Amino acid sequence: MSVPQPVDINSRTYESVQRLLGELHRLLTEGEPEVERIRQATKDLADRAVQLAVKIDNADLESSHVNLTEDTSLDLMDAHRAMKLLSGVSKQLATEANEVRVRHQQLYSALHEVRKGRREKTPKPGFFT
Repeated sequence: MSVPQPVDINSRTYESVQRLLGELHRLLTEGEPEVERIRQATKDLADRAVQLAVKIDNADLESSHVNLTEDTSLDLMDAHRAMKLLSGVSKQLATEANEVRVRHQQLYSALHEVRKGRREKTPKPGFFT
C-alpha cells in the first residue's frame, strides 16, 4: 500500500471531497486482499482446531482439553463469518464511494471550474439557503 496523502475531512472544497472519496475507495480496494487472507486463515485455523480436538480425544486426555479446543474452533468460525461479512461490506462501501465520487464530479466539476477561474471570492456552500 502506498502512503496516503493527508486529507482534511473538515474541508468542503470540491478538490477535498474528490480526494477524500478517492482515498476511501483506494484504501478499501487495497485492503480487500488482506481481509480475504485473514478470513481464509481463520477458517484454516478453525479446521485445524477441530482436528486437534479429535486427536486430543483419541489420546484419552482430559475432556476439558477437548472442550476448550472445540470452543476455540467455534470462536474461530465466528471470526471467519465476521470477516466474510466485513469483506462484503467493504466491497460494497468501496463501490458506493466510487459511485458518489463520480456523481459528485458530474454535478460539481463544471461549477468548480467556473469558481476556480474567478478572481473574486464566491460565497461559501450554503450561503444562499
